[in-house]
Amino acid sequence: MTAEAAVNDAPPPPRPRPAGPLAVVELVAVVLLVLLHEWTPWRFVRSIGQPWPRWIDRWAFMGLAIAVVVGSIIRLRETPDDLGVGAAGLRRGWGVAGLFTGAFIAGVFAIILLWPTGPVRLHGDWVARYVPGLIAQQVALQCFVNNRLYYLARGGERRRRGIATAGAAAIFALLHAPNGLLVAGTLGAGLFWCLHFRRHRNLAAVMASHVVIGIAAMALLGEGPLLHLRVGRPAMKMLLGL
Repeated sequence: MTAEAAVNDAPPPPRPRPAGPLAVVELVAVVLLVLLHEWTPWRFVRSIGQPWPRWIDRWAFMGLAIAVVVGSIIRLRETPDDLGVGAAGLRRGWGVAGLFTGAFIAGVFAIILLWPTGPVRLHGDWVARYVPGLIAQQVALQCFVNNRLYYLARGGERRRRGIATAGAAAIFALLHAPNGLLVAGTLGAGLFWCLHFRRHRNLAAVMASHVVIGIAAMALLGEGPLLHLRVGRPAMKMLLGL
């Protein structure tokens, strides 16, 4: 594809939306709810005599986060093109996403040379549980965080795109703490995925890239430096040997 064709294939900038202060509240609320889900501080309360059903530990805060994300999308009346599922957008950007995915996996192989670890035997039930989570992460990252930061930013298209890309990738990476290698990896991959989404608005392409990279990283590094892809409280327990 020529440079001129690539430019012509790029989608027009999305229609500005009056996100307003409520979008900031929604962003902060979702980040806090995800952190509560990952770090499970309520388990300390339960340990001193406040029992409740176990499903609340795993799903209550995440369910609230999903409700905020869906409610925000409905509130702003975002279109399929805004959400990266428009017919035209789903045809864009597959080649560059594939090249990045291949290069990232090659980087994982390079890490193995410096940090040898035995391969992980991935079971079908693990993949069945893991892949929907990766898909949900991209929906939240692109359709909610990336778009909200883009709407809230001021200035021209290039500046708004840069703010949204950097901000969304940073939030995505920090939510993987304290797993240091995972934070670094998700920051690098997140910058690409968020910029790709802003340029092409193809949610399926970044989803596919995330799924392939995630499974490959777990299969090659999961037993060692990636701590089984744990984040939050489970990762901290593994780091402390608890």
